[in-house]
Amino acid sequence: MSPEDAAFEAARQLDEVHTRAEARRRWQRPDDD
Repeated sequence: MSPEDAAFEAARQLDEVHTRAEARRRWQRPDDD
């Protein structure tokens, strides 16, 4: 695996974790509009 591939894979996993955290935060936010 080249350094570029490794960096891309790391960024993809990080983005996946962030997306999951963002979705969890949306679900847990109370509905008080």
